[in-house]
Amino acid sequence: MTDWPALVAAAADRAGERWELAGRLVDAARDRQAAEQALTALTAAPPALWPRLDDELRAASAYHATGRWRVAVGGRRPLSALLAACSRNGRERERAVRSEAVRTDPRLLPVLMIRTADWAPPVREQARRTLDEMLAAPGVLSPEQAATVLGVAVLLRARLRGDHAFTAVARALAAAPDATLATARAAADLRTRRAAHQIWLDSGRAGQDALVHAALTEIDPVSRVRCAAAVARTAVRERDAARLERLLGARCARVRVEALTGLVEIGRPEAGVAFLQTRSTLLRATAQWAVRRAGEDPAGLYRAAVSAGSEADSRTGEVSPGAVAGLGECGTADDVYLLLPLLGHGRPRVRAEAVRAVRRLGGPMDPIAAMLTDPAPAVVRAVTRALRGEPGLPPTGRLWELLNGERPRHVRLGAHRLLRSRDAWTRVEADLVLITDPDPELATRGRADLVAWMRRDSATAYTPPSPAARERIRALLTTAAPALGPDRTRLLRWLVETSRPA
Repeated sequence: MTDWPALVAAAADRAGERWELAGRLVDAARDRQAAEQALTALTAAPPALWPRLDDELRAASAYHATGRWRVAVGGRRPLSALLAACSRNGRERERAVRSEAVRTDPRLLPVLMIRTADWAPPVREQARRTLDEMLAAPGVLSPEQAATVLGVAVLLRARLRGDHAFTAVARALAAAPDATLATARAAADLRTRRAAHQIWLDSGRAGQDALVHAALTEIDPVSRVRCAAAVARTAVRERDAARLERLLGARCARVRVEALTGLVEIGRPEAGVAFLQTRSTLLRATAQWAVRRAGEDPAGLYRAAVSAGSEADSRTGEVSPGAVAGLGECGTADDVYLLLPLLGHGRPRVRAEAVRAVRRLGGPMDPIAAMLTDPAPAVVRAVTRALRGEPGLPPTGRLWELLNGERPRHVRLGAHRLLRSRDAWTRVEADLVLITDPDPELATRGRADLVAWMRRDSATAYTPPSPAARERIRALLTTAAPALGPDRTRLLRWLVETSRPA
C-alpha cells in the first residue's frame, strides 16, 4: 500500500521520486480508493511540485508507450482527468480541461492553471475559460487550498503566457473571505506569502490595525515594509502620529524608517534624535535628515556623544558605535582627533566604526595599518577595506609576515586580501602560498582566487614578475600542483615562463 503523503513529500525534493510518483499515479487511477488517497495527498503538496510533476508526466515515454496510460486517462475519476491534462497529446489535454471533473473539482485547479500557459492555443484558451468560470463561483477557493493555488500561480507568472493564471487567482483571492486570504498570507513559501500580502494591500480590505500588526510581526521583510508603508501613507494623510509611533517600536529598521519619515512629514522631526545612534545605516541617515529638518546639526550631537564617552575613558567609555559611525558620516576633518583615541577602545564594534570614520574623514592611515593584528575579525575586515587603495600601507614585507606567520586565520585573510590588491604576480604568489596551507578554509580561498585570476585577469598581466618573484612562484607551483590539477598547473607555468617585458 502506497504511503501517498510520504511519496509526495519526497517527490517535492528529488527528481527520482517524481518519476516514482508519476508511475504510482498512473496505476492508482484504476482504483477508486487509491485515486482519492493520491489526489488528497497531492492537494497538500508544495506549489513547486505541480509544474515538475506535469513535466514528468508529459516526458515519461514509459507511461505513454503502454496500456497503463490509456487505462489511466480513460476513466471518469478526477485523477484520470488530472493525468489526461498532463498528456503529451494536445487533444487529450484539451478534452481534459473541458471535462466535468476538471470543471467541478477544485483539487484540480493547479493542473488547470498550468494548462492556461500551454503552448497549444486550443488547450490554452479552453483552460483559461474553464479557470475563469471556476474562480467566478463563490467558495471555490477554500482556505486549505489558497496557499497552494496562489503558489502555483506565482510560479506560472514567471513563464511565457503565465500571467493569466496569476491575474485570475489574484482577482478571486481579493474577493474571497478574509480567512482564505489570511491563510495565503501565512503560507510557508515566501513568494506565495509575499504575493498574498500584495493582493491584500491592493484589495483595500486591510484595516489599519491589521496593517500595523503585520508591519510589526510579519516574518517576510518585504511584506513587512510594504504594510508599514501603507500605514504611513494613511497616517500622514490623517495626521495620526500615534499610529506612526507604534511602528517606531518595530525591530525592523526599514519599518522604523517608514514611521520616522511619516512623522517628519506631519511636522514631528524631533523624533529623529532618538535614532541618531542606531545600528542601521539607513535609519541613521533618516534620523540625520529629520534632525536637520528640526533645525539642529546632527554632527554637533554626535560630537557631544563621542566626547562624553571619550572623556570617561578612551578604552572603556560608554560610547555608542552608532555615534562613532554618525560622526564619520556628518563630521569634518577636524573631528578626527575625537576618533583616533577610539581606535584602541575595548569594544570591537567601536574600534571597527572608528576605523571607518577616520578613513571617511581623511584621517591618518598609519594608526589603522597597525591594527591588522587586532584580535577581532570585524575590526580586521574594516582595516582591510580602509587600506585598499593605500599601496604602501602596510609595507608588502609586513603583509608577507602576517600571511606566513603563526597568526589567527582572520589576520592571515586580511593580509591575503591586501596582497591581492598590490599587483598581479603578488596576488598569484599569495594564492599559491595559501593553496598548500593546512587550514582548509585558507587553502580553499587561495585556490578559488587563483582560478578566478586565471579565468578573468591573466590575459591582462602585461608586467612580468621580477626574477626573484619568478623563482618563488616556480617553487610554490611545484608544491601546489596536486591541488591545482595538471591543466591549470601547465597553464600557470606557461604564463610565468612566457611573461616578458614589452
